[in-house]
Amino acid sequence: LPGVQFYIGNYMDGSQIGKGKLPLTHRSGFCLETQYYPNALNNPDFIQNLFDENHPFVSDTVYRFSAE
Repeated sequence: LPGVQFYIGNYMDGSQIGKGKLPLTHRSGFCLETQYYPNALNNPDFIQNLFDENHPFVSDTVYRFSAE
């Protein structure tokens, strides 16, 4: 998918418990959400995202991270 939304846990207050029974607090996580561009239907320069029973939505997202 051509677009990515990036979220961080700025509003996490520690009330949710994560792995290792640790509280999830301010900026203790992030999310990368792949998607089509917002408002793509109204912009002919963007990749179009029309789906129906003959053209269902199918997507695979793979994240690969490395360190040098």
